[in-house]
Amino acid sequence: MSRENLKGNSMNKKQTGGGGIIAAIVVAICVIGLFVSRNAAPRIFSFLRWALIIVVIIIALLVALIIFIARKATKKDEKEKKESPTSTSSNMAHLDSEQAEIIRKGREDLLEVRMLSSRIKNFDIRSSLTNVTKTAEKILITIKERPEKIASSRQFTHYYLPTLREVITKYARVEASGVSTDDMPEKITSYLANVQKALDKQYSNLFDDDKLDMTVDMEAMTIAIKRDGLLDEDDFKKMEAAKEEAEKPAPQPTPEPEPSPAPQPEVPAENPIPEPPKFEESSAPNFTMPGFEEPPKAPEPEIIERIEGEILDANGQPIEEVIATAVKEDNSAH
Repeated sequence: MSRENLKGNSMNKKQTGGGGIIAAIVVAICVIGLFVSRNAAPRIFSFLRWALIIVVIIIALLVALIIFIARKATKKDEKEKKESPTSTSSNMAHLDSEQAEIIRKGREDLLEVRMLSSRIKNFDIRSSLTNVTKTAEKILITIKERPEKIASSRQFTHYYLPTLREVITKYARVEASGVSTDDMPEKITSYLANVQKALDKQYSNLFDDDKLDMTVDMEAMTIAIKRDGLLDEDDFKKMEAAKEEAEKPAPQPTPEPEPSPAPQPEVPAENPIPEPPKFEESSAPNFTMPGFEEPPKAPEPEIIERIEGEILDANGQPIEEVIATAVKEDNSAH
């Protein structure tokens, strides 16, 4: 029987005993007053007599109700005692001493985690712990009923449960101290979610052999039925097709194409900058300033010739004479 049940039973006994004492005192007072007022005050005697009858009826109803509740609680405790994996009186005669010790230690760790969970104030952590302990309870029940699975669950009993107990013990101590836990509740919740996934996988792995044996037995029996002529070829083909269909992986949903973004309307600029006009090379204006003539283009190299050491211009005149004439005209102009 768990500690909570023992504590509840002791509280029920104290409450029942206290109610019985009070009822006995009330009845005693009424009886004494009944005898005292019998000769002294007939009216009081009549009143006390009816009051005593009413009190006795009420006490009888209360006693019947208490007995009914006590029996119902006893039956509930006996049922939990038989079904609970943490019960110390569970039948483990089919286990050897080492296996029984492993189960006992696992029960102890699981019971401690449940007691710590009841003291934690954070609802998310308490809810996660409830789910974790339920899965751990199913694992303990399975390995107790099938001791051959204890060896494959050694990590669960020797590391997972003790570590979970230690982590929750420390968190409950920190939370009860009243100091700031910062982001510790979120970390504990994430940790418990990972533990839940691991225990679900651990519990599923306990039945892998059963799944394999079941598949082999079905196939062997199907072949035997066909061999005995109890299953024709068409039925056999249908069974094989159904088997292949069941073994096919589920089709992956094709991702829907992402909708193309709607074309954005072109918004005209508030103050558009005009582009500069483009001029063709032939239509470019002549920006020659008045009074300045464009210098003559240099003659092509083949025009200039050397004749007996003299340099002639394009008109065939010597360059020296042309330069001298130009200097005189310049001087006369000044």
